[in-house]
Amino acid sequence: MRRFRKRVTNAGILSTIRRKRWHISKSELRRIEKKKAIRRSRRRQRKV
Repeated sequence: MRRFRKRVTNAGILSTIRRKRWHISKSELRRIEKKKAIRRSRRRQRKV
């Protein structure tokens, strides 16, 4: 079960399902993606 959960999160399946649950405008989607990218880069900087 743990291995399955890890693969699902790495593939990003859950996030796409959540996104398709409700309609999100393209501008909103871009804003969310940009926010995620910033968080990712900050996390990577912390690790180094």
